Amino acid sequence: MFKLSLKARLILLTVMPVCLMALILFLFSAYRFKVLNEQEIANIREVMLTGKQSELKNYTDIAVNTMRPLFEQQGSEEDAVQRKQMAADIMNRFSFGSSDYVFILDYDGVVIAHRNQKLLGKSISDMQASDGRFFIREMIETAKQGSGYVSYEFEKAGKGAAAPKLSYIAGIENWNWLVGVGI
Repeated sequence: MFKLSLKARLILLTVMPVCLMALILFLFSAYRFKVLNEQEIANIREVMLTGKQSELKNYTDIAVNTMRPLFEQQGSEEDAVQRKQMAADIMNRFSFGSSDYVFILDYDGVVIAHRNQKLLGKSISDMQASDGRFFIREMIETAKQGSGYVSYEFEKAGKGAAAPKLSYIAGIENWNWLVGVGI
């Protein structure tokens, strides 16, 4: 059997609580660091999301305000058709950044303006997000209520896989159009 001297026992009784306390403090500090790190990441994400939301709203507002003289102008039905075409032509050329653009749909889901010219004139109201939601219908409802954000998962251009997307949608009530910008 192993026997410790009195001096060794006293040292052990002194050192063991200090080591135990140091271990407890270390574990507590590591836990607090992890929690604070997760909170900081959540805060950074929130700030970034708020910034992107503001950016989307601003770009959508610019697009709507660019078209405002056209959709607020009074005139005949023939004039309205010409003004709508002029607005669509302007928005088909309106882009910002390397991959961001404005899109316009009517309230039936028919594409009026879009970067992908193959979609023009086609109804996309039955388009579904990767989770099965009819996000175009959500956009139309949002536009009918005025404006707002719609989030969904969809294949980003050139990426090949579904990714989270966020769009800001504004309605142009007298033309039954929605104007949107997404990231």
